[in-house]
Amino acid sequence: MPVLCNLFGTPKRVAMGMGQDDVSALREVGKLLAFLKEPEPPKGFRDLFDKLPQFKQVLNMPTKRLRGAPCQQKIASGDDVDLTRLPVMTCWPDDAAPLITWGLTVTRGPHKERQNLGIYRQQLIGKNKLIMRWLSHRGGALDFQEWLARVRVNVSRSPSHWAPIRRRFLVP
Repeated sequence: MPVLCNLFGTPKRVAMGMGQDDVSALREVGKLLAFLKEPEPPKGFRDLFDKLPQFKQVLNMPTKRLRGAPCQQKIASGDDVDLTRLPVMTCWPDDAAPLITWGLTVTRGPHKERQNLGIYRQQLIGKNKLIMRWLSHRGGALDFQEWLARVRVNVSRSPSHWAPIRRRFLVP
């Protein structure tokens, strides 16, 4: 299985991953992501008018439900699960074990309408066991604490797909 490292290692590649042609467009993308990270409701009509461009961009990022998505074509379960067959790397000399570093983890608490998409590191501890390394105050851990259910991690997609997808799910 081929491994790609440092895909977004240059500003030009980051811009391409965010769907931009030029590095200069990254500043606007950064402003939008900062706004989405900690959005504030408008304080009045003038503030609403000023934030209209950001709200418009958010409304143009709908999620899409698919049946039979390509990532669901090959599913392993039970004894067929062998995570050691994946090219999971030990990135740093002092890492305790190999880590899946960019798996997209999708969670939803049982009493929440929103979906959470997080990039949490998963430590490989056995043929079919991972430790989810998430902070207790973050969305995925909060959903897990509330639900105590299994979560699914998509590690089979091309890394070039996560940046545009992540932008779509940053909406609170």
